[in-house]
Amino acid sequence: FLAHRAIDFFQSSEPSITRPAYQFTLNKNDYLQDVEKFAKLKITTKDTLFYMITILQDLIKFHLKDNNLAALADVDLKRLSFAYRHLTANNKDQLYLDALRKLEQKSLQFPVSSRVTYAIAQVIYNQGKKYRPLQSDRYKWKKKEALKIAQTGIDRFPNSDGAIQCSNLQKTIRNKYLQVTIEETNLSGEPFRALVKYRNINKVHWRFFKTSMKELKKARRKYSTSELLGYFLKKKSVTTTASTLPDDGDFQNHSVEEKLPKLEYGVYVAIASYRED
Repeated sequence: FLAHRAIDFFQSSEPSITRPAYQFTLNKNDYLQDVEKFAKLKITTKDTLFYMITILQDLIKFHLKDNNLAALADVDLKRLSFAYRHLTANNKDQLYLDALRKLEQKSLQFPVSSRVTYAIAQVIYNQGKKYRPLQSDRYKWKKKEALKIAQTGIDRFPNSDGAIQCSNLQKTIRNKYLQVTIEETNLSGEPFRALVKYRNINKVHWRFFKTSMKELKKARRKYSTSELLGYFLKKKSVTTTASTLPDDGDFQNHSVEEKLPKLEYGVYVAIASYRED
């Protein structure tokens, strides 16, 4: 119990700890190796912060002897997470994933395995955030992969803490996003364009409301952003349209230019939504 309290302390207090002149760093891949090998690893440090790695090692040695596999998996997950955050190796992502996958297989019969699955899904999801569509398709499908991995953690132990973590990650991946940019001034009587940035959306519904600069300035002073939307939505729109967006189900951010209908001379408010209502 005290060892776990110490681990929690070091994890939550890292930013505020004053570092010594000598600093211990995790610069060896050995810190992410199999639990049995890690238990035999010789660690010498004078750094108070990284005293935590020795506490983790002692706990692992203890649970290797008492054969409490669930407790061993729990502390090993903490060890891998800590080592991953502080390891300086260039290939630490792959080392961490390999170690997590081995731990997952060893702990499948215990609820803690769903937390391990979540950790795997989180790494894959973070890789997905590196996707750059104008550069290459590398990482394009990583978020979708993370979604599927998280589902296995939910299915295995639906009521576990790990299942809750996996479910929250899935909600993040599925979250919809829409941002629209339109030039303030456009030619009247001519179609104009809007830049649409989006995620997990395949259609945008547009409504255009005629107003005046006087009304718009007054409304902006009186209402917040959400209230301003409600103010105009109560009015009758002069025209509506919908744009179909390309969506291949990769759960990534995308952008596209959309052609919007011509409007007569005047001042307008455009409201875009992925919901028709």
